[in-house]
Amino acid sequence: MFKVLLLALVWASCLDPIPPETITQPGNGSVGGTVTDFCKGTAMEGVDVMAKSGGDQRLGASTGAGGAFKVADLSPGTWTISLSKTGYQTLEKSVLVQSDRHQQLKLTLTPSYKPTISAAKLDLLFVVDNSGSMEQEQKNLADAFPKFMSSLLGFKLLLDLRVGVISTDLGAGKYVDNACVTGGDGGKLLKRASSAGCPLPTADYISVKYTDGTKSESNVPGDQVVQAFSCMVKLGTDGCGFEQTLGSLSKALATGTNPGFLRQDAALAVVILTDEDDCTADNESLFDPSQQGLNDPLGPLTSFRCFEFGVTCTCSGQAECTRFTQGIRTGCKPRTGSYLFDPAKLVKELEALEALRGPGRLYLAVIGGPTSSVQVGTQGSYPTLKPSCSSTAGFAVPAVRLKYVTDALAPSSSFDDIC
Repeated sequence: MFKVLLLALVWASCLDPIPPETITQPGNGSVGGTVTDFCKGTAMEGVDVMAKSGGDQRLGASTGAGGAFKVADLSPGTWTISLSKTGYQTLEKSVLVQSDRHQQLKLTLTPSYKPTISAAKLDLLFVVDNSGSMEQEQKNLADAFPKFMSSLLGFKLLLDLRVGVISTDLGAGKYVDNACVTGGDGGKLLKRASSAGCPLPTADYISVKYTDGTKSESNVPGDQVVQAFSCMVKLGTDGCGFEQTLGSLSKALATGTNPGFLRQDAALAVVILTDEDDCTADNESLFDPSQQGLNDPLGPLTSFRCFEFGVTCTCSGQAECTRFTQGIRTGCKPRTGSYLFDPAKLVKELEALEALRGPGRLYLAVIGGPTSSVQVGTQGSYPTLKPSCSSTAGFAVPAVRLKYVTDALAPSSSFDDIC
């Protein structure tokens, strides 16, 4: 694995999750998971696991085969899970334990030494949902960036880094409203000032070079790289509510869309942040507002259209679910031959980009709604896709189409829970 990509992808683990909602029910909870070596990506045995809450401490068994651990019988509330092993930096993770619930974590330990990494170029692209529910998640992303940069600077390296930001907004075809304008942002790099006095790069992306952990050159006035990213990633929440995530990424990577950003001799890492699944349309009729009735072919104009025509599942006792089928759905996967873009096309595009750059020099990380639970309910008389995770700041629905892409690109990919 290309090591500089691993440094970029420590990003996903640096994101501070939004605390889940507190559920007050009788009974204790448990926390478990797996531990891997950050540099090698291998499972770690013999890691000591401690759970602490106030004066209460519980020593869990050391990690065993596959790096697995579990600490049981924890009272509801905030616990700190501490991992330690000789030769590695101690890791502490704050977890809100819920009554009668088990939480599964994926954690990494970083060696205490600082390995030397050879000169490298890295293009880092963030695809950020800018619809109405994403303000807190964008702020979390901005807050996490200093940790990411600190991780880079903790290693002695020569790094030529470019960072760009795009939105998920491609509009809704010819159907226009206040949020969905024709073409949206078109996959173009964005450097909007989210507040007065924002330092912005001279190009549409941040460019910075580090030598032995020291900044030597950047295109941001005053070398305010962290501040510039914080401004750029806060895209706001007035984007189109039909998030065409995969389509935006495809356009962004196409020749001519963002001149000068992508370099063929650089590794490419893409990070997608969204609380909705992909709704990239092959047929813009998907967004036709003239159909609003429950019995109309497209049904009401809500985000449920994206799920209904973009995902296929099975329901108990039925070969395939219908619009009116409530409850749990299983075996969900992208629907092909319908109104939406086939995610397999983007997989091929990304594989072609990796072939140009070399094995292991392309990585995709998605931070979205987990797909372990897919359920349909109603909101009023309209069908709705129920959240698969929630927090005090909002919720996320299962990103089935996005998860398909990360699965197809494994092991050069990851999928993390946004909640």
